[in-house]
Amino acid sequence: MNMPIAADNKNFIGAQPELTIWTDLKTYLQRISRELSAEVSTYPAPIARCDEQLPKMIEQRNLAMGLLHELAEIDRAGSAPLDERQLALMEAFVRSAEFAREDDSERILRSRVEAALAMAREQN
Repeated sequence: MNMPIAADNKNFIGAQPELTIWTDLKTYLQRISRELSAEVSTYPAPIARCDEQLPKMIEQRNLAMGLLHELAEIDRAGSAPLDERQLALMEAFVRSAEFAREDDSERILRSRVEAALAMAREQN
């Protein structure tokens, strides 16, 4: 089930846009990791030996899970909104290949992350 990602910076009352983007990125990576894991685990075995789609799904799942793991590490460190580690992770997400080609929420999120990165660069 695809959960929509907010298309604007509106979130909880008083929340900072950076926090909203970071939370939305985390939520998206959790969802896509679960979806890709489910697809990989239910992929038909006879096809897997000669199919090109399975390795790509595994690669995408590993990338999403890696970004999610790194995001969790950053969260545990308790950094300020959009510090260097967060910006680097957000840049890695934007540079990565799309996880779900038909997922508008991913395109919207990527656009929002790119805008947040541009704003952060302007402030530095």
